[in-house]
Amino acid sequence: MGKIGILSRLMYLAEEAADQYDAEVVDVAYTGQTRNAVVRVFVDRIGGISLDECAHISRALADLLDMEDLIPHRYRLEVSSPGVERPLKKPRDFERFAGELVKIHTAQPIENQTIHVGHLHHFEKQRVYLALSEEHIRVIPFEHITKANLKFESPFGDSPSKPSKS
Repeated sequence: MGKIGILSRLMYLAEEAADQYDAEVVDVAYTGQTRNAVVRVFVDRIGGISLDECAHISRALADLLDMEDLIPHRYRLEVSSPGVERPLKKPRDFERFAGELVKIHTAQPIENQTIHVGHLHHFEKQRVYLALSEEHIRVIPFEHITKANLKFESPFGDSPSKPSKS
């Protein structure tokens, strides 16, 4: 099985393990070869996820991986929270984090830019509506996004003020 097949199966098994604890899989990564291979799984839930919950999901996933014998060599399994600047991968991520400060990379320039930072206004019809200011909302087609993540907003006011939702 190739790397894409392994990643697809890892995602499926990780989701099965996370579902047992009412958590969602944010992302899965598989790096390395027969030496120093690492399986990284990022899990979350509304309200956040604890270290103990990550440990429970890790044990459940380890059992599933052992039963399936998906990776025939030694590997290290890491299950953790995606952190405060978590990636946004799925349409529901863009719906869930409306109002939050985000950074979006696009494959093609939109308004002469490929990096867009603003507050996520809303997501509709496979388009992200990003508030750059009170007056300016940039529309980004979901299929043009190559990478997106939340941006940490300092409580000390170092980031742009949050525009109101109209």
